[in-house]
Amino acid sequence: MKLGITSRLDTEQAIRILGKTISYLLSVTSLSELTLDIEIQNLTNSRKEILFKNIENRKMLRNKIHYAPLEDFDVDVIVTIGGDGTILRTIHRTDKRVLPINAGIVGFLTEVEEENLEIGLGKLIDEDYFIDARPRLKTEYRGLDIIHAVNEAVIHTAQVAKMRSFRIFIDGFEAETIRADGVIVATPTGSTCYAMSAGSPILDPKVPAFTIVPISSFSLATRPIVVPDSSEIEVRPLDGKPSLLVLDGQQTIETEGRESLYFTRSEKKAEFIRFEQNFYKRVWSKLIGY
Repeated sequence: MKLGITSRLDTEQAIRILGKTISYLLSVTSLSELTLDIEIQNLTNSRKEILFKNIENRKMLRNKIHYAPLEDFDVDVIVTIGGDGTILRTIHRTDKRVLPINAGIVGFLTEVEEENLEIGLGKLIDEDYFIDARPRLKTEYRGLDIIHAVNEAVIHTAQVAKMRSFRIFIDGFEAETIRADGVIVATPTGSTCYAMSAGSPILDPKVPAFTIVPISSFSLATRPIVVPDSSEIEVRPLDGKPSLLVLDGQQTIETEGRESLYFTRSEKKAEFIRFEQNFYKRVWSKLIGY
């Protein structure tokens, strides 16, 4: 088995979990290769000493460790250590499956907590898991090469506290015209993120649908819309002013004038290693009981 690791490197918690993860995986005889994000190699010597200090036979195991950019990982699974932002950045840069370990605050998409670290890594090694394949959202604007979002695409006014008018079409049919701060088009995964804060219903990941959610709409009659994920969604700005297109909070593109943006289901999927199949337990523990 070949595994990769990427991690936040700006918190003590993440560094601690990263060290524990490296130590555990290097002790596994069935692991043929461990690839670490090139950014880990760039840590200071004192930081790297913290990571590797508890590894027995460090010199003998050194040939198992390789460093590479995420885009060049030749691995079966990537272990991510951080929060949802770390997961999203990883999925945007590679199509590999991910096992997310929480070193953030909420970490809704994460699967393993620090107290269960060895249990989770053991299940990964034993292949005692299932694949949770989530749909992604494809965005088309001026032929740009844009990331396929896991959570959502947000069209927002370029100026704070300035509303705009947007006309929304579903499969070529006009659905409504709204005046709002912006519009969110979200996957089921994204329905528990920004879209939820703006009033979206929570979608079970098994529901093949997208939600279209106005942000701070001027009209009380404007409500979120749920559409099949086979739909083509067009959002057309009407007043000729610039907007911002934000994808998963990771990529921002300034859009101009009255040019439409188009959203469809991507041919790509985000694949998560999961041990627990109860989605509603996750909602309760991460969003309600938090």
